[in-house]
Amino acid sequence: MPLVAAQVGAPDYLSLDEALLRGLVGVTETSPAGEVPELLLGNQGDVAVLLLDGEELVGAKQNRMLNLTILAPAKTTITLPVSCVERGRWSPSSAPFGTQGRTIYAAGRARKAHQVTESLRTTGSRRSQQGEVWEDIRAKGARMGSSSATEAMAGIYENHEAQLAAYVQALPPVSQQVGALFAIAGEVRGVELFDFSSTLHRLYPKLVRSYALDALEGVASAGRTAMPDPHAFLANLAAAHTSTHPAVGEGQDWRLSGPGVT
Repeated sequence: MPLVAAQVGAPDYLSLDEALLRGLVGVTETSPAGEVPELLLGNQGDVAVLLLDGEELVGAKQNRMLNLTILAPAKTTITLPVSCVERGRWSPSSAPFGTQGRTIYAAGRARKAHQVTESLRTTGSRRSQQGEVWEDIRAKGARMGSSSATEAMAGIYENHEAQLAAYVQALPPVSQQVGALFAIAGEVRGVELFDFSSTLHRLYPKLVRSYALDALEGVASAGRTAMPDPHAFLANLAAAHTSTHPAVGEGQDWRLSGPGVT
């Protein structure tokens, strides 16, 4: 269900994919030894770079995902809080990280987001429960009949790439779309919202794939179900408890929690 803005401007930042393609940013391990929950991002460009919560970084000693959305300032090096999405590897496959058009699947992102919110509120850190993330990926792969020699989330996506590409083709964004509510089998599974339509369009294929992977898992048993009321979900979201925290990059980090919402 698309969320459409009355007016659409242009962002003064780049997406991570754009910045990597232009050679303006580099993401590396924190040191030759490396640390599982942290990476370094150097932004050499003149504008900020948007990194999306759950976006996968591929390479170096092991694949990781971002623990929260970050707007990395221009001409700055920052430390990224991340989680590992490849339990069985700790050896370099490349010096810098790249991207492969993926975020963690939507259900896993929700669980990780809840963990990071609790971490922020209780300790001021931005960490997930790494063991639970690994177990979630292992169980997801087992349910979907996917395996990987290094227990990588990437293997699940790669084994279902043709089906995921069909979802992306079947659900194109509309004009002036800045967000979307995603539902599976009649139940809202998430809402995505950005400040500009061009940002949504750049990140949209990654987001569709993340929900589609969850949809594929239940497609055999799910019947046709009436679409949910988006207004009820958005009202629940608007009533959620909020807390604000210092951001890793620019701005502030706002966390929302409520019945069925993180």
